[in-house]
Amino acid sequence: MVKFSRLEAAGCQAYWVVDPDTPSLIAWELRDGAYVQVAKVTGEESARLTSPYDVTVVPADLIS
Repeated sequence: MVKFSRLEAAGCQAYWVVDPDTPSLIAWELRDGAYVQVAKVTGEESARLTSPYDVTVVPADLIS
């Protein structure tokens, strides 16, 4: 996970991975210099995220 560790080291506040095949979302937020997983949802489940901005994400809604 080179991209993950480089973004973490650079101080990127949020890192999201969306899998359109599942559909699913995993989200991490930077806390005290390290990423902490804040959401892991699939299908019709929703994730309320606050970083980098307030948003509610439903993975199934991302796939058209």
